[in-house]
Amino acid sequence: MVSPPAAAGARSAALRIALAAGAATLVVVALVWPWLPPVHQDEYLPIYPLAWYTKTPEARPAGLRHWVRSFDGGRLVVPLRAYHYIGASKGLLWATLGLPTEPGPYRATNGVGVALLVALLAWAAWRFSGRSTLGAALAVAFLAGDVSFVVLGITDEGPILIHLMLATLLAILLASLAVRARWWLVVPVALVVTLGLWDRLNFGWFVGAGLAGCVAAAPAVRPWRRAAGMLAVASAGTAAGVYPIHRLLPDYLDMARRGLREGIGLADPARLLGHARAMLELVDPLAAYHRYADLAPRLHDPPWVLYRWAFAALLVAAVTAAAVGGLRRRDPQRLFVAGFTAALAAAVVRTNEAWASHHVVVVKPFVYLALAAAAGAATRARAPLAAGSAAVALAFAALGVLGVVRLQSGRPVTGVYDVSWNSTEAWRAAAAADVRRVYALDWGAYYPGVVNSPPAQRWEAREVANLRSLMLLDHGSATPFGVLFRTDGPHRWIAGAAAQGRWVQRLRAERFDRHPGEPWAFMVLAPPATPPATEAARDPTNLVRNGDFLDADVEWRLESFTRAPGDPELRFEPCGSSGGRCVGIRLAAPNDARLVQEVTLPAASKHELRAIARAEGTAIDARGAHVVLMDHPVESEDLRGTTGWHELRVVVDNPGPAVTVKLGLRLGTYGSLTRGTGWFGEVSVRRLEETPRDVRTFTLGRR
Repeated sequence: MVSPPAAAGARSAALRIALAAGAATLVVVALVWPWLPPVHQDEYLPIYPLAWYTKTPEARPAGLRHWVRSFDGGRLVVPLRAYHYIGASKGLLWATLGLPTEPGPYRATNGVGVALLVALLAWAAWRFSGRSTLGAALAVAFLAGDVSFVVLGITDEGPILIHLMLATLLAILLASLAVRARWWLVVPVALVVTLGLWDRLNFGWFVGAGLAGCVAAAPAVRPWRRAAGMLAVASAGTAAGVYPIHRLLPDYLDMARRGLREGIGLADPARLLGHARAMLELVDPLAAYHRYADLAPRLHDPPWVLYRWAFAALLVAAVTAAAVGGLRRRDPQRLFVAGFTAALAAAVVRTNEAWASHHVVVVKPFVYLALAAAAGAATRARAPLAAGSAAVALAFAALGVLGVVRLQSGRPVTGVYDVSWNSTEAWRAAAAADVRRVYALDWGAYYPGVVNSPPAQRWEAREVANLRSLMLLDHGSATPFGVLFRTDGPHRWIAGAAAQGRWVQRLRAERFDRHPGEPWAFMVLAPPATPPATEAARDPTNLVRNGDFLDADVEWRLESFTRAPGDPELRFEPCGSSGGRCVGIRLAAPNDARLVQEVTLPAASKHELRAIARAEGTAIDARGAHVVLMDHPVESEDLRGTTGWHELRVVVDNPGPAVTVKLGLRLGTYGSLTRGTGWFGEVSVRRLEETPRDVRTFTLGRR
């Protein structure tokens, strides 16, 4: 029996270790604060469901209706169902405490949360190491010194704070059963399981790992009746925790079962090994920031390769040493943490959908707990073990600092996953604007915009393919509305359409490009005072909209195999005899680019695709300027080198029902990249009554 003074002294030591761990983490938070990456849209996913209740009824986003269910728990309305992979517990916490959601205060609160998490983990390390100060100190050194872990915690992109706190509590509760199986522990285990699965579906990894840890600890539990009691309490608590999720959120468990069925089977070792290597590629500090900057050119530099293999070796060594120490000492808690960590790593590797850094980061704390358990069990060579582990922790910390430095000079991520401070400034401007509706047309601004906008301002995430859909975006209302988009992205044509003022009025326009990354625009638009003539009025026989390019590239979308700033480039010049203009697609480097527009061909009809075109300085040995139907084997002859104006014609026979096709003005093609400029004008798709004999005919549906 442990005397009361000794027990009090042990609790005091544990408290001091936890406080020291939290304080050390707060120091790291303060040091990395000026170097934090831009605000990522997914940072706001945990409190995204809360937006449904903070908005006035008419301003509630339609997109949330499909993700949120609620019940009235008195004064507080609880968002019961949320985004499947990140639940509503953090939103509930924010609603209860009235915490701020602006990036600065939001991240500061997360920083405090990281410190609390590390303090809890330090206490767990002290428990699992057999109340060893050395074991707990080593765990704290790795946790507080893991800079990428801290950075991802501040942004809540990696260690989802509540998720990991609940996982640590579950491990502590289940491990305590190995010491004494008390049936009343069914209740806290069930509560943690329910909250964990509700918070994040991937909590199932921790539940499975916890049961595996109990099985691993069973051989060291004596007598066997107590081991059976441990397994019974753990199983009962898990079942009791899953039951409320089954009753309230059956779709969560359906998704979990589907994930198990689609997981990588043990009978496919090659695929398992490949996925394990893919997970290992994300474990180092540089790869942890892959959603913030394009650091691929540096990922295979020696320091990062060494980090990955060192971490893999640490994982294997810590689990093995904890298991051996547990067997030698017949210590069920050490066996538990060894089994828990091994099963957790295996679950992540087996899950086919595990692909991002935050799937790797959840394993890290428990590797450090296993190391603490191993260090506490060591009876010989404690000094070399402590020195070696401290050296590895220091090296990891140094590489963590280097990773933050590299992040500052990394190329910004472009395209759909663009993350920059420009998008943050754009959504802030939209939230402060005097408009009732804002449409986020590109990914990167919607979630924070919804969360931080006024209660009466409605936000929606939309994609606008052409001018017609832009005009109908606000249901034809005469009330001004806001749009957010990347100025170099697929919606960049809106700027040209708004500048002309024929189709929409531009009441306000702001460009945000002070920071690295793609520029963003916020515009306030309204219908024009005098509606322009419709496309049908200009030429009712032509299915192509803006085929004369009088409205620049409005209604067209530029696509390309590769995309660099300013390449491909669009140019316009007068051409033809109809008073229209032509568009030039200029490629500075070998590429395959096209302007596309969706056109609907009626049922049982024949149409002629026609355009005038010329090539200017394109490659002779690669596919040149031509007209195509994307996703169909329909294409005209192509023009290469430098040519005069030629007429490109193709007949399309659609014997079946009406079909929507993508008409493309293309320079280059798949596997045949080119450079130079392809010019196109007088683009039309017109119905035919008779098929011309001198034009090649393609029948849709035939290969």
